[in-house]
Amino acid sequence: MADSSSWKGVAGELETLHQAMLDGDPVAPAEFARLALPLLVQDLRTAYGYAVQDPHEIQIACDDTILSLALAPELYKPERGKTIRGYLRMSAAGDLGHYFERSKQRALREEPFSPVELPEPARNRIQEMLPEDASAEDIEEVIARYADIVPEPENQAVIRLILMGEREEHVFACAIGIETLPIAERRKKVNRVKEMILKRIRRAETRKVRGL
Repeated sequence: MADSSSWKGVAGELETLHQAMLDGDPVAPAEFARLALPLLVQDLRTAYGYAVQDPHEIQIACDDTILSLALAPELYKPERGKTIRGYLRMSAAGDLGHYFERSKQRALREEPFSPVELPEPARNRIQEMLPEDASAEDIEEVIARYADIVPEPENQAVIRLILMGEREEHVFACAIGIETLPIAERRKKVNRVKEMILKRIRRAETRKVRGL
């Protein structure tokens, strides 16, 4: 019997159920949802929980993702190299983007918006800590590894978002709690936090190499 407490434990069964959905098995969608939905919710809560004020938004995004795949299982194409978990997470994060878009509009009101991405060198350095399809457990291992030098919950939330592949500046602002600030000030603070985290990590790694 599959270990339903982790993606690794149900990966094979989810692939089998996905093929069954493609074959028109009427029971497969419900069983697929039973196994995948709790894990998907856990993934998004880990990455976005600190940035999302209404936890129901995460549940809704995950529900919609599972339902969409159940109605159109051909949307997931394993031959493209992405795992089923990677596909579900990407899709649910995309649905959750609608929540952040509404939040962004409420915060900015009449202020014009200009998308801003965080500095690529700093982002890439942190993303290199994990493979693309890292699990929620892998992400938490990174957080724990640097907990001594990045102990603040809001800064740990920034690391989670980066490791999940998030690129929207407003999402990071929500995680830090500065989403209502003017754009220019918010941009500076988000970038400053990102660079500060990277400097702490680099300093810790340097000390480790030197045996300090």
